[in-house]
Amino acid sequence: MLATAETIAMPTPTPIAAAAATAMAARTNRALPDPLAEAPDGYRHLLERLLGGARVRSERINLVDAAAAVWSRPGFDTLMSSPTLTFEPFDYQLQTVATVLGRMRGRAILADEVGLGKTIEAALVLSELRLRGLARRVLVITPAGLVDQWREELERKFCLPTIVPRRGEWESSDESPVVVVSIATARRDPTRSALVGDRGISSSWTRLIDCGTHGRPPAGWPANSPPATCCC
Repeated sequence: MLATAETIAMPTPTPIAAAAATAMAARTNRALPDPLAEAPDGYRHLLERLLGGARVRSERINLVDAAAAVWSRPGFDTLMSSPTLTFEPFDYQLQTVATVLGRMRGRAILADEVGLGKTIEAALVLSELRLRGLARRVLVITPAGLVDQWREELERKFCLPTIVPRRGEWESSDESPVVVVSIATARRDPTRSALVGDRGISSSWTRLIDCGTHGRPPAGWPANSPPATCCC
């Protein structure tokens, strides 16, 4: 004989099962958190417009994303390039880099004694700026005898892509290599015209490392120049 629904005995829930069911019901009925309350300050106004159904231009979204990325970066008291270095800088070099970045905004003249590592200090400044997106196109101007040294130091110790232009030409790539050129070559065309550009040197480069010209542009160059770190 088949049992009817009235004759089936339902099991009595245990206290643990009853508590779990109560917790599940409470979780289901709990109000969702307010997204505006948890949004970072930089996103709050944009999120309000999104929740209100307002159409937001993609350019503005990208601008807010870029601003939030900059805001979330560590300060200059943190050395972001440490994992990529193939050596251990001296304490006095790290102190110099912190001073140049924090107090001088990358504009400095490094005039230590010979052999104390001015190239290392300038390259550390460059690495920190590049990792923060503040030095995408970098030009290093140096005496002819130091071109190979600069290139080797940047590539071997800092893992930075470099290139030495020949006859005023070099291949551009997404890596934006550091361009290393001698003072004599930078004075002559076609290299001079390629480096300065149609809109001037300040529009062509975001950062200049000057080694040997003591802050003065090479002869024949315009007076305006991008932010520079000079090694004397």
